[in-house]
Amino acid sequence: KITWTNAAEYSDIQPSTETKKSTLAGLQKAIDSTYIDMAKQLPVGYSFTAEITNVDLAGQVNPPQLIRPALMTTRVLTNNYYPAITLSYTLTDAEGKIVLDGKNYIIRDLDYLSNITSVSSSIPYFYEVTMVRNWFQKTVIAATN
Repeated sequence: KITWTNAAEYSDIQPSTETKKSTLAGLQKAIDSTYIDMAKQLPVGYSFTAEITNVDLAGQVNPPQLIRPALMTTRVLTNNYYPAITLSYTLTDAEGKIVLDGKNYIIRDLDYLSNITSVSSSIPYFYEVTMVRNWFQKTVIAATN
């Protein structure tokens, strides 16, 4: 189960070509489905819950220049603006015992640009999804072994 709280206060959910509401909805869909897919790898009876309290998308939105106001805003990806998600989470086993938990834990990928592939342009929120997948595999799945 994934819950999203205080979305209006997230660090960076700034849209480049959409509305803020549709940007958040798209991100929630991508991240929720990633957690659901990753949770299928948990042993039978294990449960993962998370409350997402902050998001900082990869890159930074630069507004159009005053010289050319007709240009759209764009999200520019640089090493200085890496993706990060803050969450509190709990992993419980089949008996309901807490195996792993974290409060206000920040998942971040400082090296996200080194993972560029041709697939990245076709997957919505590729860098954030990749970051969540890697963290879940290395932290949550590893705790069940």
